[in-house]
Amino acid sequence: MLESTIALFRDAGHVRGEEQVDRKSAASAIAEIFKAKPVTSTDFDEITTKTLLTPELSTQMFGDIVDEETEAEVHSILRDLIQASGQVQDALEDGLVLCSARVTRRYEGGVTVKSVGRFVSSDADVVEQYYEQPSANRAIKGMATLKNRFELAERRIPALAQRRKAILAATYQQMQLELPMPGAEQQ
Repeated sequence: MLESTIALFRDAGHVRGEEQVDRKSAASAIAEIFKAKPVTSTDFDEITTKTLLTPELSTQMFGDIVDEETEAEVHSILRDLIQASGQVQDALEDGLVLCSARVTRRYEGGVTVKSVGRFVSSDADVVEQYYEQPSANRAIKGMATLKNRFELAERRIPALAQRRKAILAATYQQMQLELPMPGAEQQ
């Protein structure tokens, strides 16, 4: 890790020892930044306004970083912390969920950037649309990919058709364990 990166985190109070970024401390500070502007509705203007892109979060935490290499390393650490299952999510155990949305920013000089940013919300509709549904969509897409792979492999190697049932049975079983249908356990 670059000394300049450590220095930024040290100056902000987020280091352990001499050479390690204290990710838990940094995640708590980031959570506080997000908590200051929770999204309260599905209004996309509100979401766009309150969503922070990684460079914006970096500027709020550290000010302007002039060295490109340091900036890239800081952004990498921040992106890791603000993942959907990252440490910032863990720091939000108070009724808020870290969500994501693709937003557009227009900067001076006519530069337009479309990127995924993060925001927090306790609104059920917002969390469903910007946290749960994207994961469900990825799972559905993954099932379509699996189906296409089965079909391609079986077309090219017909003997694989006999093995499909075991793979599908294990997949269905795991899906039912991880995501039981609500009310199914009562039957």
